[in-house]
Amino acid sequence: MKCQRHSRECTGVCTWCGRQLCRLCIGKTDGKKMYCVECSGKIGDLVKEKQLDVIRKENPPKTKYFDFSRV
Repeated sequence: MKCQRHSRECTGVCTWCGRQLCRLCIGKTDGKKMYCVECSGKIGDLVKEKQLDVIRKENPPKTKYFDFSRV
């Protein structure tokens, strides 16, 4: 198999999109998983969003309510 961009020998396939990758096209590896440059950026954004969601759930905003009964 050949890389879709460089016509070099394929070393793996992107786990996310299935694109055939040569060594130049690999953006990120995670154990046995490989991701192309485009998908590694998308995955990074998704991970950040999930982390922010977890932080927001663990630390809800502390809002103070005005007590109108004391006026």
